[in-house]
Amino acid sequence: MPLHGYYLAMLGPIALLDLAILVCHWKLMKENKKTIFATIIFFAGPWYFIVDILAVRVWHIWFYDIGKVLDIWLAGTVIEEFLWMILVAFLFASLTIIMGPKRKKGL
Repeated sequence: MPLHGYYLAMLGPIALLDLAILVCHWKLMKENKKTIFATIIFFAGPWYFIVDILAVRVWHIWFYDIGKVLDIWLAGTVIEEFLWMILVAFLFASLTIIMGPKRKKGL
């Protein structure tokens, strides 16, 4: 019996962590939104659009069980993989901002 959406459900804990960070550190996230977006675009973007597509379509390093994905494909991989890249990039960018050294205003 296929479990369509299983991979999407596996993103739930990461999405909850992202949401918790947004709620608990709203002001800090708002102040650093350019840094977070840049991280997602310049780090997660190239990885998704180059490495994932090569790994799945060209080198066949891994595959997606069609019975467990929504079967919505975006640029060569499933939508769940695209969401994974965005959510994880946001999580690590946010954690870096939260846990990194504090800067004084004006520096």
